[in-house]
Amino acid sequence: MHCLLSLCRPRVPLIQFILYQLMCERQRKREAGDADVPDHAYFRWREDICSFLDRHWDTLTPGKARTPTWGNTIASYLSIKNTVYE
Repeated sequence: MHCLLSLCRPRVPLIQFILYQLMCERQRKREAGDADVPDHAYFRWREDICSFLDRHWDTLTPGKARTPTWGNTIASYLSIKNTVYE
């Protein structure tokens, strides 16, 4: 993941980077024969996107403190930019 961090700043929004990483993770799991890979072609806001950001917070947002409503910020962005992420 570290080799792709340069994509994340400043040209590619963080959400796009997270979705790309989630797609890559899903593909690796499929190729490894993981039976728990979901069949749906979307990612859930809290279970997938927020969870990924939570696990990689320090790497993806160095020096940035978490606000109590950071998950709502993600949800808001996804809602406002919904045509980008269809």
